[in-house]
Amino acid sequence: MKTLRLSSLILILILSSCTSEENNPVYQESDTDAISSESSFEVSVDQNMLVFPTRADYDGAIAELGAMDSDQFAQWESKLGFASMRSMTSTEQRVSIGIEDDLLATLLNQDGIIKIGSHIYKVDIPNEEVLVLGSSAFSTKNSFTKGKQRSLSIHENVLDVVEGLEQPMSLSERSRYCSKRKLSWNTAANLLSAKIVYQKAGILNSLQSKIQQDKVNIFNLGLKTNGTNNFWRNKKKSGTIGPYETTFFVAETKSYRPYYSSRRLRAYRFSVEFRAQDKNFAGTTNGMITKVLTINCN
Repeated sequence: MKTLRLSSLILILILSSCTSEENNPVYQESDTDAISSESSFEVSVDQNMLVFPTRADYDGAIAELGAMDSDQFAQWESKLGFASMRSMTSTEQRVSIGIEDDLLATLLNQDGIIKIGSHIYKVDIPNEEVLVLGSSAFSTKNSFTKGKQRSLSIHENVLDVVEGLEQPMSLSERSRYCSKRKLSWNTAANLLSAKIVYQKAGILNSLQSKIQQDKVNIFNLGLKTNGTNNFWRNKKKSGTIGPYETTFFVAETKSYRPYYSSRRLRAYRFSVEFRAQDKNFAGTTNGMITKVLTINCN
């Protein structure tokens, strides 16, 4: 088993070395509330599965990884010696099974498995469930069988339920909370695509916006929050989103993740204006393409 303790100093060095995407500080809520500048989390790799000794370690990881982009995820994985779902599958494959956010794909292995505390979790978004198994009953990915595992919903706070802080939700209760929503946009030429999504996975919930070009060095890309009434609210806290705006220059992709937590949202509004301009018209008002996408749950 290979173990690595990641301090915020190391992560700051990683963050400062990459500029392909821009993510300003965002609103993140975790079980540990605020993660201080001196905090750290412990993580190891066993059977190509991330292992977090405690819930606090896992929440600390979310707090620090959530501000990273895909290039920084790759550096983090390489340092740790971990092959994540993000690195082992294509974007199309992940989207087909409901994995929309690279943060979630970085925490899971190719089989959607992760260990937090004394339990192993397998995320199965197509079936809207998270399978939970005591670590003593786990040997391989095939250990998840009826009779041994517990099935919880991606719509509930899975870690709170396992810790006894909440009761499992009934079917009727699940319908009362924000549904998993996604809006996406593609240009006619399929050179540009953008999405805004609420990623719900039981052990991780996030709001994600992303614009991407299929051929680099064609468009200047940018995005910014649209309006002043963007917000999020979970069972403990609430916060506003933005104002936020990226710089505007040639890039393969730009993204903004304003919420990432092990707790689900009860309500939110997230509206983003995506912008792309032919790089030959830089500095002018010509060649600009804009699109506003909005998801909400009130």
